Amino acid sequence: MTFFDFTTFAREIYSDNPQIYALPMSLRAQVNAGRMPTLSAEDVRTATEEKFLLPAIYGGEVGDVKLSKTFEALVVLEAPSVSFTREEWKKYKAPCATPAEAIDRHRKIFFKWAFVNEFPRKLFEGLLKGKPATADEFFGRLYITDIWKDAVCTAGRKEPDYKRYWQSQLEKEIRGIRTDSIVFVGNQAKTHGEICVPKDKRLRRYPLPFPTSRNNSFDTELQKALEQFHRDTKIAELEREIEELQRKIKAPRG
Repeated sequence: MTFFDFTTFAREIYSDNPQIYALPMSLRAQVNAGRMPTLSAEDVRTATEEKFLLPAIYGGEVGDVKLSKTFEALVVLEAPSVSFTREEWKKYKAPCATPAEAIDRHRKIFFKWAFVNEFPRKLFEGLLKGKPATADEFFGRLYITDIWKDAVCTAGRKEPDYKRYWQSQLEKEIRGIRTDSIVFVGNQAKTHGEICVPKDKRLRRYPLPFPTSRNNSFDTELQKALEQFHRDTKIAELEREIEELQRKIKAPRG
């Protein structure tokens, strides 16, 4: 059995020469790709400090490993919260030097975002039946990703190459991750992410509206989806237990 090599996946994204953009690359993307544009010293300083700020890659499980475990769910959101991420990024004294360091930082920032704000907290506490004690525990149970990992959602989303690139990355994740459930949070995640599910991979799908204060139906829809999620999970556990008992009964004795 082959396992999803998350570390290699992340390194490739951070080192890709972003030919996906029909629009000019952002300054951060140019610096991430090793290109030093002819810009002011202040612009270059900012870009160096924010190197690896985007794209944001979280994944799941801990350590430099191939993902072999089964996650409780794969959660696909629309895009990183750039403002929250940037504010938290500024609290670190030194810029990120490696993709591994960036992933660790992004996970810590995401974990804080997930539980400091009311609406995502309802989602993740509902999925996990409470708040995990640490970011490591959180990412050991859920695999977290975005459809637009660089948050270029407005202009870039209209470019076919841009969409194909990020959808191909999400397809790699969905194909590689071991889970029975996938949760799409927000219309963009569902519309552009659901088609990335390989046809040969059977997953229970749970589309949810994006949790914002403007969405009055979020609590109702979330509660309904969570009840279905936990009901399906319990049924799947019972089915696996029955299969295991049948296997033991049929196993030769002696």
